[in-house]
Parts: sequence; C-alpha cells; structure tokens
Amino acid sequence: MTKGYKHLSADESAEIRVWHKLKKSPTFIRNKLKGRACSTIRRHMSNDPPMKQKRSRKVSKIVSKRRNLVYKYVEEYDWEEVRWKCWEGQKREVHRTRVYVKPLYPNASAIRRVLFEKHNIEVRQWTVWNDLRFGGYLWRKREKVVTMNPEHWEKRLTFCKEIRPLLRRGELLLWYADECAISMAVDSTMVFHYRHMNQPCLPRWVGRASGKGEKVHIWACIGPGFRRMVMFDTTVTMEVYVDECLGVIWKDLKRNGATLIHDNASAHGKDAKDFLEAKKCLTRELSPYSPDLNVIEQLWMHLKKRVFARYPTRDNFKKIIAEEFAAIPQSIIDGICESFPKRVDTCIENKGKHFKKRQ
Repeated sequence: MTKGYKHLSADESAEIRVWHKLKKSPTFIRNKLKGRACSTIRRHMSNDPPMKQKRSRKVSKIVSKRRNLVYKYVEEYDWEEVRWKCWEGQKREVHRTRVYVKPLYPNASAIRRVLFEKHNIEVRQWTVWNDLRFGGYLWRKREKVVTMNPEHWEKRLTFCKEIRPLLRRGELLLWYADECAISMAVDSTMVFHYRHMNQPCLPRWVGRASGKGEKVHIWACIGPGFRRMVMFDTTVTMEVYVDECLGVIWKDLKRNGATLIHDNASAHGKDAKDFLEAKKCLTRELSPYSPDLNVIEQLWMHLKKRVFARYPTRDNFKKIIAEEFAAIPQSIIDGICESFPKRVDTCIENKGKHFKKRQ
C-alpha cells in the first residue's frame, strides 16, 4: 500500500455499491469518484460481500441425471383412505374417513437401493444425502414418545434382581429367542420421510409391507456356540411357535442344560410354558417391554445390515437372509450373549428404568 493511500469513506463505498447495482464498469465509477484508481474500486468490489460475485459451479451430466432421479423418487407417494367407526358418547355410530400418505422411498437407503436396481447407478448413502440437501429437501421425523407404566419398571427390577446372583455364580447357560420381521418395503415403525422446504408436513404414516415376498418373519434362537433360525411368510402364531420353533430346539436345549429366555410376545403364554415343562426344559420369561434387555436385538441389527448390503430382490430375498444369517461369525453371537450380565447390572442401577445400550 502506497504512502498517500486513503481508505474509501462510507459515502464512497455506498456510491460504488449503487453504481455496481446499475451494472456500471469500474472505469465509469472511477470517472465519477474522481481521484480513485480502477484497482482500488475493483479491490473494494471483490472484497465487499454484497458485490462479491459467486462463481457458477459446473455440474456434470451424470450428477445432474442422478439428482433428477433422486428428486423424482422422493416425491412419489401412495395415498390410502382408511375408514373406522367412531362412537360419539353412547348414542350414535359415525363412520369417518382419514387419508394416509405413504412415501414409497422414505429414506436415503431406500432411494440408493432403487437407483441400483432400476438404473444401475451405485452411489454411497452420503451422496444421496448431499443431493437431497442440494435440492432443498428436509428430513422430517416425528419423535416417538414411549409412555411406560411404573409397574413394568418394578417387574423389570424384580427380574434382574432374581437372575443377577445366578449370573455371577455362573450357574446359568442362557439361550435367547425372539422373532423379527425384515421388510423390503416401508417398515412398520417408519414414521419419517424427506419433504421439500416449501412443502407442508404430510400426515403420519405407519406403513406395512404389501405383496408377496416383501416381508419375511424370522424366529431365531442363539447362545454360546449355538444358532438356529426359522423363516415364515406370516406372523408367528401360538401353534406355529410351539410346533415349528420350540419343536426344533427343545432337544438341544435339554441336552446342553441351557435356560431359554424369551419375552411374553414370543412365549405365547401358557401353551409354550406347558410344552417346555413337559419336555423338562428350563425357561424364563423376560419382563415385558424390555428390548434393551433382549440381547438378540443386536443380532437383528447385524443381520439387516448384511442383507441390505447385497441389494436383495423379491426373488432371492429369503435366500440372502438365510445365507447372511449363516455367515455371521460365531464370535459376534458369543459377544452378544456375553453382554447380558452388563445389561442386567445397568437395569438395576437405573432402578428398572429403560436405558440405551451401545454395542
């Protein structure tokens, strides 16, 4: 900077900004200001944020095509009218209609899968996220509020206090059983989707997979050095659970002297208990509403990640599930089973309340 240089005054800066809005050249502005050089005016225009010109970023044809496909699949929805009966007081019965909106591809993982299946475009999930942010799409998720009855906390605390001394003495060999549903379509607990910033929030949708081959119910039993899985096309009923699930594992259960832990939903009450007692097998029912105590939930997380990493289709969906379940290393299953005593201790420390268990 030369010795005789003086910074532009506020009036001069304002005048330069006005002439710039009128799209006048630096030479024209220099002649109007009188006494200022073109280099000074150009420097001020390049450093002043309102006058700073943004360089246009060129987007390749491949990226443009991919983004157009992403925006297309985000905006596809299914509309469904649901009718139900509503009693107003005790006098009359009213039929009301509610419209639900189900996004066909509600998250980035589903969009990534459809890009690969239909257009043979393989991208990472964060690339789909960036495309959605670039297009002005926002992630809308309703927070799931779980109201828990204090009586359930007492049952959980009682269950953990009873089983804790047995675990410390090493008297129990525990096996864990539960059922799960793996869906290719919208999951039954999915209440979120992408929406454009100018688009109003859509009604909540709790979707269910429809169509043959889109949803598979799985029942599995795991333990140290043991695994067994059974697949169904429908939900696991009481008769199916006793005949096809417990009927498969009760001999191994009795031979190893293991204790089966299952929740009330999969135990199906008295019939399952009578069946295991008749076979002289040991069993314990997990306290209700206890997904954090049920270690087999970690197995479902591993299995779903491995299944959807192979981009399954309706034809090979069951085959891939069976292959990936068999391919899970036994060390992972043993580690999942070993985390149960720590979960029991954490539940007792929280006085029976729920906790978040990280793997």
